[in-house]
Amino acid sequence: MALQDRPSPQTNQSVRSSPASPATNVTTPEQSPGNDEDIWDDGGGNADDTSAQHQREMLSDLPTIRRQHMTDGYREGLAVGKAKVIQEGFDQGYPIGVEIGLRVGSILGILEGYLSSKSISLVPEMKEGVQKVYTQAQSELAIPQLLKGLDDETVAAAKIIPTHIEAVLQPWESLVHGILQTRNATPRQGQEQGSHE
Repeated sequence: MALQDRPSPQTNQSVRSSPASPATNVTTPEQSPGNDEDIWDDGGGNADDTSAQHQREMLSDLPTIRRQHMTDGYREGLAVGKAKVIQEGFDQGYPIGVEIGLRVGSILGILEGYLSSKSISLVPEMKEGVQKVYTQAQSELAIPQLLKGLDDETVAAAKIIPTHIEAVLQPWESLVHGILQTRNATPRQGQEQGSHE
């Protein structure tokens, strides 16, 4: 038995050699049909006509491509510029905005807390009065209302809260402080009953 026809121990089939690979032809530049300078040249037609047509097509596309690049550049510049200006404006206005927001929030929060307390709910006239004060505070202390008439440059240049905003905040803070002092000074129902016994 020849080596090729010997059974394989693993598959119990005959081992056969693979067929020979086909011959590979190498084309040299001298044998190449067409212009070796242009890899896309199919060998047909006049090279000068094709080149001239290709140049005309490229030149006709240039204005369109230029316009597209200018538009893209403009958009990118606009986006970068906006982001920078917005960030700078935010950084300049943030400290004052935080202080105003905290003070307004404190005033409204105290009034709202007082409104929802049990002691005020026992006296309907008192609750109505505090509700009116709270509604007025919400109107006068609305941030757009407080910042009315201020432009970005004024806010950016300000190191402290502008006087017209301070003039609105201080009376409200005094009123709320007075409410808190009155509430803390008046004995609550449970304390009154315990002290009389």
